Amino acid sequence: MPGDSNHPAKQGALASTLLLIIGLASLLFGFLVYIYTRECAGCGVELIAGGLGFPTGSGHMAIPRLPGWLPSGIHVFGFALITNALLTTKNELKGFCVLVWTFINLLFELMQSDLAYQAWVEVNRALSLEMVSHWPMGGTFCPFDLASAGAGGAVAYMTISLLRR
Repeated sequence: MPGDSNHPAKQGALASTLLLIIGLASLLFGFLVYIYTRECAGCGVELIAGGLGFPTGSGHMAIPRLPGWLPSGIHVFGFALITNALLTTKNELKGFCVLVWTFINLLFELMQSDLAYQAWVEVNRALSLEMVSHWPMGGTFCPFDLASAGAGGAVAYMTISLLRR
């Protein structure tokens, strides 16, 4: 029946809506963690936190320090959920969305390593692509970012599986 909440089309739309909301909320949280854990980025966060009533003082917030690798996992998780919510209602494609975003994040993180960066510069120099030869600069390679991206992908896969069953 079309009015039945157990109707497959209604369940698919509800799952997509939940995935979209969870994905967007996780990206917002990831953005806040990202700007809070980066050097000199806490200034704006401190003003907002003080305005919301969080105790701040002496340039330090009372909010506990979160690990800098956390956004890597959150990005994979959030983007995989959003992609699955917007592009498909099919359970079979959940792995594809997760794999694509995990691969993109791992590639980005690996490009921040010194060895990969030097290789990137040499390839771009050989191809005369000087304009894009420095795009990975400014990042810091950390193996925990790789682990976090993998964990974010695993949690995204489980979340999509749970909501799309």
